[in-house]
Amino acid sequence: MSLRPPHAFLRLSQIEGERRGRTALGESSLEAAVRRDLAVHDAVRRLDLVPATRPESGYDARGSGSRYRIAGCTASDLLVAAGAFRPGHWDRGLLVFMSTELEPLAIDELSFEAARATRSVVRLRASGRRRWEGG
Repeated sequence: MSLRPPHAFLRLSQIEGERRGRTALGESSLEAAVRRDLAVHDAVRRLDLVPATRPESGYDARGSGSRYRIAGCTASDLLVAAGAFRPGHWDRGLLVFMSTELEPLAIDELSFEAARATRSVVRLRASGRRRWEGG
């Protein structure tokens, strides 16, 4: 069971995605904006991270002396969007695996090099370290 408010956060994410016009992932899809915002929210909450104070900071959250860039993907995603781990001021990547209902299933941590080198979800999973898994 999710601790998120059922509709409030989703609507807030939709409004934010519409306001941006294009997502930080470089996609124009509203679903991608919602998926990314939910991934950031879930990773921050489940891994006890501190969210970035400014969106232009180049990272999404901080914790344990590292700056994290966060991306989300569902089972139907074969590739993570090309801009998901774009260059910026971050040290590690977090990939949030989600159900088709956008509930978090697992979170993997990736090194900067691994996150920047490949876009395949399968390769990212192989190079990552599991930080959280739903049960």
